[in-house]
Amino acid sequence: MPKTTKAKSAAASKEVSAETPKTAKPAMYRDYTTNGTFASIAGSHGDIFTTFNQRTVMMHEVMGRRIVQFGGDLNGEKWHQTCEAVEVLLPRHAPDACRDPRALARLADEQRIPGQRDLAVIVNLRFERHELLHHIWRLSTEFAFEHFARQRGLPVLAVLHVPQRAGRASLNHVHLIISRRRLINSFGDFCDDIAGQPGRALVGDLWARWLAERG
Repeated sequence: MPKTTKAKSAAASKEVSAETPKTAKPAMYRDYTTNGTFASIAGSHGDIFTTFNQRTVMMHEVMGRRIVQFGGDLNGEKWHQTCEAVEVLLPRHAPDACRDPRALARLADEQRIPGQRDLAVIVNLRFERHELLHHIWRLSTEFAFEHFARQRGLPVLAVLHVPQRAGRASLNHVHLIISRRRLINSFGDFCDDIAGQPGRALVGDLWARWLAERG
């Protein structure tokens, strides 16, 4: 009898184990193609396309999952922010409603062009943990506004993550989600100089100069 019980228990354990991957909460997926780190400063750059690994990528998800971390609900009446700080940086003639990240993301998805490939660029700016949060936030958002919103007419979502709040050792960082399309009342033409490997080099140089002058 004991042998039979053990055998049944082992079989039951195998069945539970086999089912676990199917019922477990899915892991967070990646939604961008990395172009690598900056040459002389802490940070990295990537391109966000409208498809990734045969999956459709929506701006609603791209922005939402940086604001609402750990797989939180993006489809409710509001996003329950888990990041440290969030701000939309708009060009001069963008609609006022787009100050709300959800409104900006919704407009980008609604005005997507048939066959559109390029959605956004992601820039990740990293900082040592001893750097004060108000200081790195001001540096990052002013940089994003000047070089992308004001000079290029591109709306930007800035999000500050502080991993130590969750007991993690990763560096504090700011994500900049920069639209590839200019926003003047509605979404229009594309800005190409910030994309791909040339974009990584350009943005890295701009950020290095910004820190040298203001950091």
